[in-house]
Amino acid sequence: MNRFWQTCLILLIGVAVAVPLRWANLAQRPFHADESVQAMKFRTLWNTGEYKYNPNEFHGPTLHYFSLPFQWISGQDIETESEAPLRSVPAFFSLLAILTLCCFRSALGRSGLFIGSLLLALSPSLLFYSRYFIHETLLCTFTLLFLAASWQYTQTLRRRWILLSAVALALMYATKETFVFNVAAAAGGLFFLLALEKFKGSSTAFLKQVPRSHWFIALGGFLVTGILFFTSFFTHRAGPLDSILTYFPWLARAGGESSHIWPWYYYLERYFWFSKDSGPLFTELFLLILALFGVWTGFKDHFSPAIRRLSLFLSAYTLLLGTIYCVIPYKTPWCFIVVIQGVVLLAGIGTHYLFSTWKGRLPRILISLVLLGGLFHLFYQGHLMNEKHYEESKNPHVYAHTLSDVRNLTHTVEKLGSIHPDGNKMLIQVIARDGDYWPLPWYLRTFENNTGWYPQVPDNLAAPVIIYSPRFSAQVKEGVKKPHQPAGFYGFRPNVFFQLSVEQSLWDEYIEKGLAREDEEED
Repeated sequence: MNRFWQTCLILLIGVAVAVPLRWANLAQRPFHADESVQAMKFRTLWNTGEYKYNPNEFHGPTLHYFSLPFQWISGQDIETESEAPLRSVPAFFSLLAILTLCCFRSALGRSGLFIGSLLLALSPSLLFYSRYFIHETLLCTFTLLFLAASWQYTQTLRRRWILLSAVALALMYATKETFVFNVAAAAGGLFFLLALEKFKGSSTAFLKQVPRSHWFIALGGFLVTGILFFTSFFTHRAGPLDSILTYFPWLARAGGESSHIWPWYYYLERYFWFSKDSGPLFTELFLLILALFGVWTGFKDHFSPAIRRLSLFLSAYTLLLGTIYCVIPYKTPWCFIVVIQGVVLLAGIGTHYLFSTWKGRLPRILISLVLLGGLFHLFYQGHLMNEKHYEESKNPHVYAHTLSDVRNLTHTVEKLGSIHPDGNKMLIQVIARDGDYWPLPWYLRTFENNTGWYPQVPDNLAAPVIIYSPRFSAQVKEGVKKPHQPAGFYGFRPNVFFQLSVEQSLWDEYIEKGLAREDEEED
């Protein structure tokens, strides 16, 4: 079997491992608040064909535009579908991330390519967020594509690779504002590499070898791609300027004006040593240990100078990127997966180093057994995160996640609507402090035109169905225009609840028709 088919087979094995893990019970947990916001944005695009980039919130347009074919293929009605069709988007892009490793074949070797593809498939954090309808997995995929195309360009100086690298960079730009951290880390990694090579007396003339025409090709690819997405394909002129102005509000958040402020070691704890509420220990130290061998490779003359330089660049890039995320006070656990992908690439190089250094049969058997044990441990952690602790605080990647009880609340409201004379035009009022009611707008979207959302109790409480935070119980009881019946508490997020109040006559009919018994049977 020649090298091309070996590479295809290895990557197909990685994809084959990844597919069932990403699509199994994809709709098992309800949308996180952030997922539901993106889902509602996409719903607007799907229903109206309109999308306008918002520089203050919601990140870039790629997630929404790339979701269009998946929604079409699913054939489902967006007003009634589950979470699965939209979550298929990041799941699919996580498969593309595995395929980008083909560009690193010369640096990873067969062993590194195989282990690297399995690490991308089995890493608990990468797996967990590949099942989240947010931007991070797309950012990871486009970043890997950028690194892969750039690596190929350094080896061939062919125009197609610098063009692909520029397009990938533009896609990063059009995905999430934090792409600037990746660019800064890459620039720092390149500076470190050039400085080290100059210190050692090696040639640093690579950049001078790039033809001027290639820089123009790269600039053109970047601008065309970025303008297409930020102008919503020439329908929103302000988009490109907004994509620059967006950094003013985001800098304020990164600097500490947010509720998501955590200490510098937050990511290290979440990813590499996490145990909470008597839960299991979650750790991805296995990746880090393998990556250290990849770092070591950069300081050895074991491989070619090109591979050694790649190792040094990736080492500096990953360290700088991780440091940036740790230093910035604003932290959410999914942001760090762009660092993990750098760790995976170094782990692949490290694996290649181990197998090419220890060529004896017994050492290779021992290395293979250790790798097999580490991969199984990652698989088991991924199983716990996605099948058992998928909405519990024992999971390091559950961050203010919505509880499944929100579906019980939704089903109750839908059944109340089915017996109300106005049907899905039934008036609903939702009251939550600081507008903290997401993802309810997604789950109550069939009532969208007749649902009011309030941060405080409004003067006119006239709706037959009222959903509210328990802190407003006394005010709601005093303010309703008609007699109401408390109809239960529902878990919303850990330690966050909603209370349901239903107009007495509607609730009596609900009881009389046996719909309350159906609720008990469903529980």
